[in-house]
Amino acid sequence: MESINKSVWNTLSAVDVNKYAEKKNGFTYLSWAWAWSILKDHYPDATYTKKVAYNDKAESDLPFMVDSNGYACVSVTVNIPSMNESATEIMPVLNHANKPIQNPDSFEVNKSLQRCLAKAIAALGLGAYLFQGEDLPQTVSSSPAPSAPPPAKDFKKVSIPLDQEIRLAPDLESLKTLYNRVSLSLAPEPLTPEQRALFSQRKQEILAHG
Repeated sequence: MESINKSVWNTLSAVDVNKYAEKKNGFTYLSWAWAWSILKDHYPDATYTKKVAYNDKAESDLPFMVDSNGYACVSVTVNIPSMNESATEIMPVLNHANKPIQNPDSFEVNKSLQRCLAKAIAALGLGAYLFQGEDLPQTVSSSPAPSAPPPAKDFKKVSIPLDQEIRLAPDLESLKTLYNRVSLSLAPEPLTPEQRALFSQRKQEILAHG
């Protein structure tokens, strides 16, 4: 994915999508319809393209790619011409339990294409925080999986370590937003000196690079 235009990221990442998000099987989703609608409200010229690939078995172009084991993946690109911005995402075709499947049918492919569209929009900033932790390795446990994600207030259970979140803050406004969120999640306890030092260091880095 190309580097994201700061004004696009700042605009879309500032949108609170919690009121549009839905929970299913312990995961939080932003419907592609809501994501696309919000994106078009901000950038009316936005378009998207679903990648097609030649399928030997069907002897035709299809909107998904298949590996040697029959697992499929889809790819979607979102473009914002007025901002000279685009983002491309790839994701596997999944079943209702979010597991990759072999030889998917057209309904399963279509659902994954729409989820991939929402993910590409998130790569531009809209609802990106909903995907935090999805790329972390899964751990094996003998205990049953929790029926719902841990409360956001319990900062120690957030998927991405604080130092990583701070390093990923692209500008002072984003850093300030993160600082306020962490402070609220730890209340009534204050930030530790080490945590304050991490924020201060990142602030100086941002100022130094202008």
